[in-house]
Amino acid sequence: MIAATYATTRTDGTKSFGPFATEKLAEVGLSLLDWQAETLDELLECDRDGRLTRTTGVVICPRRNGKSALLLGRCLFGMMYLEERNVVYSAHLADTDRSAFQALESITRHRKLAPRVRKMLRAEGRA
Repeated sequence: MIAATYATTRTDGTKSFGPFATEKLAEVGLSLLDWQAETLDELLECDRDGRLTRTTGVVICPRRNGKSALLLGRCLFGMMYLEERNVVYSAHLADTDRSAFQALESITRHRKLAPRVRKMLRAEGRA
């Protein structure tokens, strides 16, 4: 398993949407690796009122180790279960961005999610 060298850890006594998110993502075909589930747990920490304690997260790990799947899972969970309306995903390379969008499109076709998706917009940095 990949372990983060530097990571923000959960605050003692807080809860997280992480385990619920990991379960829901697996139900639609996005199974996370252990390190991804742990990171998602930290990213989705919430206070007593169920509000996220973090608005920003940073994930640093070597290429081709699952960052895109983790971030897609975070975006998808935010849209579907946290009612986040403006979700932006960006990548340095257009090919990475395009493949991530295609993966997200594919996941949203799942019978559990398709009825909840009204539209998806695509932009490629062109005016």
